[in-house]
Amino acid sequence: EKSLQDAQGLKPPPLVRVSREKELPLSFAQQRLWFLDQLEQGSSFYHISRAFRLCGELNVTALSRAINEIVRRHEPLRTSFVAVDGTPYQKIEEPRPVAVDAFDLRQVAGNDRDDEVRRLAGMRIREAFDLSRTPQLRTALIRTADEEWVFVVTIHHIAGDAWSLSILFRE
Repeated sequence: EKSLQDAQGLKPPPLVRVSREKELPLSFAQQRLWFLDQLEQGSSFYHISRAFRLCGELNVTALSRAINEIVRRHEPLRTSFVAVDGTPYQKIEEPRPVAVDAFDLRQVAGNDRDDEVRRLAGMRIREAFDLSRTPQLRTALIRTADEEWVFVVTIHHIAGDAWSLSILFRE
């Protein structure tokens, strides 16, 4: 049985992987975000962040490996954005280790600890991305008790959106 597309002669062209060896143009959305970043470097307005409270025993090494595997599998997280003669291009980098920045607040007392968690998380969320360098993802793991953690993930909107971030979290 022929599909409607075949019957009308509207068969789409095959998907072909684009070479990663040449300069890759930005999508229109990426161009916009790159341009806005050039106008106001250091702005955190286009950061997408989530914080999770984790309870129980945590294998920090496994978490770090998982983050690195996600970055390996998702090219936008390891893409830099560089200008050649004023025109921005994407450069997809080879995977390299991404650190999970760890903070231990177990020795900080009650309300001061909560304030420090908010301060550290806010600092990591607002920290500027340099779009000419990878990765376009940042994580922080804040230990608040022996079996309590706050895990903060931030990506630049140029590398994803809320929909793609939900995929990242499912993974």
